[in-house]
Amino acid sequence: MTGDQVAVKIIDKSRVTEHKKLLLNFDVEKSILGRVKHPSIIRIRAIYHEEQFFYVVLDLAKGGELFDRIVEQGHFTEDETRIVIIQLLLGLNYLHEQGIVHRDIKPENILLSGYEGLDVKLADFGLAKIVGEQSFMKTLCGTPMYVAPEVLKSRSGRIYSNKVDIWSLGVVLYICIFGFPPFSGISIDN
Repeated sequence: MTGDQVAVKIIDKSRVTEHKKLLLNFDVEKSILGRVKHPSIIRIRAIYHEEQFFYVVLDLAKGGELFDRIVEQGHFTEDETRIVIIQLLLGLNYLHEQGIVHRDIKPENILLSGYEGLDVKLADFGLAKIVGEQSFMKTLCGTPMYVAPEVLKSRSGRIYSNKVDIWSLGVVLYICIFGFPPFSGISIDN
């Protein structure tokens, strides 16, 4: 025993196996988090399974979601925003160098290491994709309010690249500064 505090994500196998997409997302998340190591990305420590459940042991982010911190404060100062965005840019650069595209960057998927300060970790890699340097994607996914226009256009067969993560991070930056999203549409069609 190390005495470290950790978070444990418990996944009901019966729920996952009934929904093949959830199982695939879990496998992708496992694969990605198992191979990345960066201070701005949540770290997976272990995965255990028994007959009914998967247990994913992760670093504990005591500060909760960035979303909740923004709601609590109303918005961040420019300096606070800069601290958050620089960490996330470094994490995204690392991911993109590894051929990984997150595809669901939003304040709810950014965790704070502690109650004080702004040490952030990118989390929730369920929609992430491992791609080659010249690979493109065309699956419509992500959270509509944060998704890049080229992802929305993918419904018509258009392709997109890892740059969609930068768009989403720009939306997060806007929300940090102003306390609300830049767009009001809540569905893909809006």
